[in-house]
Amino acid sequence: MGILSRKTKTLILVLVASLFLAVGLVPVHAATQYALSLNPGRTQEQSSPGVTVTLTVTGASSGQPYSFLLLVTDPSGAKSNATRSTIAPGSAFSFQLNYPSDFSRGSIKYVGQYNVNVAQTTPSVSASVASGHLDVGLTDKSTYERTYPVSIKADAYSSNETVRIDITHASLSAPDFPAFVNADPSGNVFFSWLTTPDLPIGNYNVTITGGSTVKAVRDSQSFVLDLTGVTIRGINVAQSSLMRSQTARFSFSADYLGGGPVQSGFATLLVTQPDFTIQQVPATYNATSARFEAGYRIPLVSMNGSWTALVKANSLQDSYGNSGPDSSPSADFIVTPASLSIDLNFTRGDIVIGNVVAIYSNITTPDGSSFAAGTVSAFVSPPGRPIGNQVNLLYDSSQRKWVGSYTVSTNDPSGVWLVKVSASDPYGNSGSGSTSSIVTVVAPVSQGSTLTLWFLTAFGAIAAGLLVGLFLLRRKRTFQHHLQVDLQAVSEEASKVKNQEFFQSIKEQIEKQREGKGS
Repeated sequence: MGILSRKTKTLILVLVASLFLAVGLVPVHAATQYALSLNPGRTQEQSSPGVTVTLTVTGASSGQPYSFLLLVTDPSGAKSNATRSTIAPGSAFSFQLNYPSDFSRGSIKYVGQYNVNVAQTTPSVSASVASGHLDVGLTDKSTYERTYPVSIKADAYSSNETVRIDITHASLSAPDFPAFVNADPSGNVFFSWLTTPDLPIGNYNVTITGGSTVKAVRDSQSFVLDLTGVTIRGINVAQSSLMRSQTARFSFSADYLGGGPVQSGFATLLVTQPDFTIQQVPATYNATSARFEAGYRIPLVSMNGSWTALVKANSLQDSYGNSGPDSSPSADFIVTPASLSIDLNFTRGDIVIGNVVAIYSNITTPDGSSFAAGTVSAFVSPPGRPIGNQVNLLYDSSQRKWVGSYTVSTNDPSGVWLVKVSASDPYGNSGSGSTSSIVTVVAPVSQGSTLTLWFLTAFGAIAAGLLVGLFLLRRKRTFQHHLQVDLQAVSEEASKVKNQEFFQSIKEQIEKQREGKGS
């Protein structure tokens, strides 16, 4: 019998391995274990760089020769094989092959599952000591999140052939599809589809159709598109230091995990005080500034010190259901007590002893709101009195002012009066203000002096009337008629004067004096 060629021996081994698989004869050394791995376990249609096939043997007999036949069946049913022989250096060993470069007639040109079987021919015969499979697709992944690119590769087309690429969802073409591209000179097709944040989620199907090439297995594959996440670049605080009652304003930008800015939606900020009290503050997207913005008015009763703001985990949602972030950067700012602004005025000019100086004060917080709860005192200082007389003011909600009064005494001198107002509350917010003006203290007029003044006034009015009458009598007779009319007018005016409250009061006081003398 002649010596068989190497190709013939390999063919016999393939046939034997296939026979053993068919009848189920698997004589394996009981103590020996075999493990087959393929890395990566999923790849795209491409022959390079290929897949690393590793066989690991444990429980081997040291120094014993071992021979294996590796058989790969592609989705079209075509087979390729490779052999490997070695002498066990110990009880365990392994070897690697590359598919398809180390396999005869090997290729990765169809979509689907590639089955790998390992047969042992030495020292014992086994049709299958290990097996595995390789998944091949058009895309680099089977699942994507929105905003990530979908990489598409295909092989075995004619050089520079124009192919059609279709991507559909629920039987509807995705935006901008179908697309037409040319294969490279080696017949490889490369295409990338950048998904957008608003695409429908779910199952998609990609199909490549050659202009002239018809493949044994059609290039078609499904993949899943899911929601994507977002990240926060950083939080900006408009002012690093604020007083109570002022509004802390925050802004931040967000990006999708696959890239691109988030341009819609809302989020929740967590604003934390030094005592770890947390306030949730809503933030919304502002298309004008292209940022998310939020504002929080710091209460007058809040704590002083360093505050922190961050975006609540997974609280940001855009208009399409994408959300995030898993974690957020934070920003710090300082809060201090409010400095109250005081606007003050009081009664000025001539003030009779016993009358009051009215004090009005409009007190506002740093944000311009009325300060309506606390302790407010006015200190009235006439000339020569460094220590003012204290007056407690009360809040008048109808005027939105603090009001009070100071009664002028006989000891208060005229001159420049100074009024100072101080305001505070139990939380450390405070403020003060002052103003000054000339006040003339007037002594009250006595009763006798008042009556004398009234008498003189009445007498003057009557005398003036008589003088007018005498003057008119000296006029020519041709004006007598007019004189009578004028005298009549004077008489009427005098009658009016008598009836005025001013003279009626004089009359009443004279009668009272007469009654007093008669008794």
